[in-house]
Amino acid sequence: MYEKYCQNKPQSESLWRQYAESLFFQECQKKLEHKLSLDSYLLKPVQRLTKYQLLLKELLKYSTSCEGVQELQEALVAMLDLLKSVNDSMHQISITGYDGDLGELGKVLMQGSFSVWVGHRKGPTKMKDLARFKPMQRHLFLYEKALVFCKRREEHCDSYDKRSSYSFKHFLKMNAVGITENVKGDPRKFEIWYSGREEVYVVQAQTFDLKMAWLNEIRKILFKQQQLIKDEKQVSPLCTDTIQLSPPLSNGKKPRASVSSEENDSERTSPVAVENLASSSQSKPSKPWTGMSHSLEICEGLEEWSSHHYFSTCSDTEEEEGNQLSPGKYKALADCKKRDSDELLVKNGDVIQLLHEDGESQW
Repeated sequence: MYEKYCQNKPQSESLWRQYAESLFFQECQKKLEHKLSLDSYLLKPVQRLTKYQLLLKELLKYSTSCEGVQELQEALVAMLDLLKSVNDSMHQISITGYDGDLGELGKVLMQGSFSVWVGHRKGPTKMKDLARFKPMQRHLFLYEKALVFCKRREEHCDSYDKRSSYSFKHFLKMNAVGITENVKGDPRKFEIWYSGREEVYVVQAQTFDLKMAWLNEIRKILFKQQQLIKDEKQVSPLCTDTIQLSPPLSNGKKPRASVSSEENDSERTSPVAVENLASSSQSKPSKPWTGMSHSLEICEGLEEWSSHHYFSTCSDTEEEEGNQLSPGKYKALADCKKRDSDELLVKNGDVIQLLHEDGESQW
């Protein structure tokens, strides 16, 4: 209710400015003996949102040893969540140029402005090469099902109002997204990669804390998707002999986003994905990459996968331990059985050498 009211507030303000001098409203104010005009009362519900959380904080301050402290804390958390939700929704209604229903992308979880470098993963790109390109300024909206990239614009609606609008540029489906938490050169940077690193986005937040807040929220989405995949596997386990570098779509093509042709990337070793491997009960715990169903991820040149499951934290500044694999070789993190058979195709710990990749990214 509050979200809807606040979303309509700019429209109500615009209407009020058109009819503020109306004799009808002046007569109503006089009859009701109101000292304030109508627009002041229309503003009160919005003002209450910020006052509620301040009152709850004051109550908690003097109620540390009293009954009901837990309820007060829960109420404060709820109000802070509501404030954030309202704020995010106010930005969302200013998005223009999106051909579709934003509501289908789920709830807005985060939004904010970032510097973004964009590149296509068709070959090794060094950080020194990336530095040659200026970053794009983008306003990102993190939904439950997608990450939306917009360009912020200032609009002068009238002499009273100056508000921001966001021109839609493109979006990434969260079920085809992976993240690298650390990028060489700046602790505020992280990496979002799409469609098996076919497209890579280096994102720089304004602060390190802001970066971590976004990473935490993205992790929640990816872990939730992982759990759904796990549940699906328990209902109808699948296995295939096909190994792919990136997730295919139903039409056989890889998912692609509409992005800038600007180059970017770090020097870190590229993680790749092995699709539809069914791990045995004796194998080490391994989590599926979000870009495809029933998948496990392997990291080239590393002995063990990151503790963040399918999130890569490989960095240029991190030293690899143990024996390193040569280019084109990968280490399996789980057993894979042949379909309708107990015969093992790949065993946990086996070194896999890439001999050939066809046009459909099949090994």
